[in-house]
Amino acid sequence: VKPYSQAKIQSRIEIYSKPSQFDQAFKDAGQKYGLDWRELKLRASVESGINPKATNTESGAIGLMQFMPETAKGLGIDPSDPLQAIDGAARLMSKFKGDTAAMDLNYYGGPDQKKWGKNTKQYAANMEALRYATGIKEAPPIVQMPNVEKADLPPEFKLLSTEKQLQLMN
Repeated sequence: VKPYSQAKIQSRIEIYSKPSQFDQAFKDAGQKYGLDWRELKLRASVESGINPKATNTESGAIGLMQFMPETAKGLGIDPSDPLQAIDGAARLMSKFKGDTAAMDLNYYGGPDQKKWGKNTKQYAANMEALRYATGIKEAPPIVQMPNVEKADLPPEFKLLSTEKQLQLMN
């Protein structure tokens, strides 16, 4: 897994932004499990391009939500059935109570943290970038440092070395 380029982010946003035949299923599953439905659609956009017939011959992942067979079995779903896959993904993702980093790491890397590698962490970083790019998450506001005049500083400030004063002012 490589860091998403601006072009890759844009291509995923295009997929995510278009209405899909599964939008209502994403909404229903999100409501059922207390999960933002946009997280489900974003995941499907990344995992399969919202293609229920997608398969990954390298990893063995199947369907719309790209479940590994053993994960799908553990969830009691048929990963090639889009509605079951969406429900299974929502159930899995909702376990993390809004902690998107934990959700991403576990979705990609599985529950055994010892098996997580740099790909797992990069997948989570890519997902977070997409959340900001799509507006699912808002970027934190930029904090402006207050403009402080030297005259407004306490008298003890003048006792500091010039170097220390400059560090504190910058």
